[in-house]
Amino acid sequence: MKLQGEFKVKLRGLEKSLLDALNESQGNSILEDDTVIGTLESLKNQAADIARRMHETENVMEEITSVSSLYNPMALGCSSIYFALEQAASVHFLYV
Repeated sequence: MKLQGEFKVKLRGLEKSLLDALNESQGNSILEDDTVIGTLESLKNQAADIARRMHETENVMEEITSVSSLYNPMALGCSSIYFALEQAASVHFLYV
């Protein structure tokens, strides 16, 4: 979850740097400015990398969810046993 938030922040930063580069462009056409074109290519590569990494983290989160759902019934059973043993003290003082 933390990585997803960090990726979204990075994407916002890339958007801001793109807008800054477009704002600072000089000349009649944006496409004639080499610094803007270089910035656009760099931002495109970085955005593609971030999108790929976000997809990988989504796959990991899905895997974690599926594995933890396998252990959920056992966890519920263990917690029921724990609370039953905790209440055994009210039945007899030796269970304390």
